[in-house]
Amino acid sequence: MSETSSLTAATRSIRPGSCIPNRSGKRTAAALAALLVFASAVPAAQPPPGSILPAPLKEKTLKACSQRTLAPGVIYVSAHFANLFGDGPVATYWLVIDWDRCAKGISLNIARNPSRRERPTELAKAVHALACVNGTYHSTTDPSTPYFQLKVRGELIPSKPGGGDSSLAFNAGEMPFIGKFSKELLGKYDNVISGDGVPGRGQPLPDYSDKSADACKKRAACRAPRTFAGNDLTNRTTIIGVADGRQPKHSIGVSYVELRHLLECWGCDPGALISLDGGGSTVLAYRRGNRMEIQNIPSDGAPVKPTERRVAESIQIIDAKSDPGATIGKR
Repeated sequence: MSETSSLTAATRSIRPGSCIPNRSGKRTAAALAALLVFASAVPAAQPPPGSILPAPLKEKTLKACSQRTLAPGVIYVSAHFANLFGDGPVATYWLVIDWDRCAKGISLNIARNPSRRERPTELAKAVHALACVNGTYHSTTDPSTPYFQLKVRGELIPSKPGGGDSSLAFNAGEMPFIGKFSKELLGKYDNVISGDGVPGRGQPLPDYSDKSADACKKRAACRAPRTFAGNDLTNRTTIIGVADGRQPKHSIGVSYVELRHLLECWGCDPGALISLDGGGSTVLAYRRGNRMEIQNIPSDGAPVKPTERRVAESIQIIDAKSDPGATIGKR
């Protein structure tokens, strides 16, 4: 693995994931406080050499930017913007899968525990996943019932009536389809996870120069932590990411229109986008050794005690070739 970063020595000393409480809950508040102090004190950062951060985003004022190769063709990127859209800081985290460069054995996976909710990192660790994000929306009273269409390794999971606007659908080892849901997807793919579409196609960004109370309140009401995915226009690269939110000193979150803008900056096809469960469920982690380390700062409990929320399923990247312990379909 290789890693480059433009963080200062001070911020680099804060281990990724250290702001997330361990089982004892110790050191969390202190680590977060240190992160926020240093993040506000450091000068504008530059993307690391060889950064794949898109040019339109490199032009923004960065508080921090890092990049790490997780496996051939799989790159993790973090970009913390000082004032991305004009209303405050936005922290983003990305998993970029170049399917032409991936080694054989790289695959997406959906892991779930039908009997109870679990932390995404627990679900990922059980199958030796390379990286993970949270999944889709589920009933708050019944963790086994998704709000939208869900199919896992050939098993169709009963969901609530209605359905999601968009789906991420794939067979093991293949690039996923991302786009408008149709019943045909359930027959064509072994794995289908559905969520919201990303509205706002063709809509301009808001007028951020309008600082009136009403305008700011209206923009803020649309923002939240988000988990999302998209395919690029060449249909050879998949982008999976999260944006932190509800933390004014760290990240204010993004609206759907702002999310669409971000994904299009990455070259994503406007018709191949999906928004999954967000809010306090939003999390992204990757594996270092035997540990899954959370890279973002979940909004639950923040800023005092950010906590990884238990959810119904996790979307994962598996490297079955280089990791003999990696298992697709263990859960």
